[in-house]
Amino acid sequence: MVKAAPRVYNDSRVSPRCDRVRDHARTGPGSTVPIEVSIIAEEISSTLSSTLNDGLSMDRVRIGLIGAGNIARLHARAYNDAPNAELYAVCDVDEERMQQRRTEWGATTGYTDYRELLADPNVDAVEIITPHYLHAKMGVAALEAGKHVSMQKPMATTVAECDTLIAAAKSSDRCFRTFENFQYYPPIVRAKELLESGAVGEPLSIRMKVITGTKEGWEIPYERWSWRFDPAKGGGGRIMLDYGSHMFALAIFFMGEP
Repeated sequence: MVKAAPRVYNDSRVSPRCDRVRDHARTGPGSTVPIEVSIIAEEISSTLSSTLNDGLSMDRVRIGLIGAGNIARLHARAYNDAPNAELYAVCDVDEERMQQRRTEWGATTGYTDYRELLADPNVDAVEIITPHYLHAKMGVAALEAGKHVSMQKPMATTVAECDTLIAAAKSSDRCFRTFENFQYYPPIVRAKELLESGAVGEPLSIRMKVITGTKEGWEIPYERWSWRFDPAKGGGGRIMLDYGSHMFALAIFFMGEP
């Protein structure tokens, strides 16, 4: 089954989701791990737990990370912080990087071929954090292997690929979701709450202005830039399917489906 992100309850009380965000803001991990990543990882693993083993609950969901680039570090830290998840396996085509990440994150095992990870019966769910053009192929293979799937945005590079993933999820009894952490950022949660409560009236349009970049960050090697600017691999450029993916997701989150 396809699982959607939990909704914000439309009543006068502080929603459970917003309340949890505030709790994490007070007690969550340090500033190097974004609060929203920790929360979504926790909610993913909770959702997966409730659907494993024919409905039987499970204390810890064993996660396999497919793709061990820079952004995977945030996912790994969040899963390691989630009490009901275990980062069990790491997969990357670069064996040296895979071994480094496996040691750094304390994973039990590692692979250089995602198909070998999918064949591991100890892996309950996978987080796919690979170049966009690999999403559909890997996602379908993971669902067919009986794994629950969290897919890094964007879901895929074309509508047809997205439809293929959705069909594969519907035909399985596994959970599938696209990872969209911006919806868990406290100001965004509060804005959604205000909209649904009617406090600001009915929105007619939305405009977003974005300034990216910080004083701190990590170096991105050329090999990771090259596929992003290849339309066949990146799916149309960074504006649409990289950071822009977050913006379109937020627009739908606030305004609803067009």
